[in-house]
Amino acid sequence: MRVTTSRFGVIHFEKEGIVTFPTGIPGFEENRRYVLVHSEKLEPFRWLQSVEDPDLAFLVVDIQVLCPDYDLQLGGEDRSDLRFEDEDELGALAIAGLTGPERGDLSVNMQGPLIINANSRRGKQVIHSSYPAQLKVT
Repeated sequence: MRVTTSRFGVIHFEKEGIVTFPTGIPGFEENRRYVLVHSEKLEPFRWLQSVEDPDLAFLVVDIQVLCPDYDLQLGGEDRSDLRFEDEDELGALAIAGLTGPERGDLSVNMQGPLIINANSRRGKQVIHSSYPAQLKVT
């Protein structure tokens, strides 16, 4: 499959590589299908690119890179929505963005990770109030 994006031009991907957020990502509910775009220059960051909107992509990073002991804290509804049997099937991505007075600081959202089931390719954003909303990345 392929999609033409505003950031990356044409990207090619396998249908199995699509991550579906059945209820969307809050604020972007109409976009439910995404692919992860890797770039060696950005490691450990990646882009979560919408398949439906060529202008929509989130800069993300694996939470385990920043916080190896991050606790997913999934409730019953989250567990049901993600359809997993073992937590080892799950990965957590933090959305990164520019913050600060000059929007020159890079921060990640530790409070609202995107949880993805690697087997079913289902995702959901969950809220964890015990983590900071923004963690500055240096």
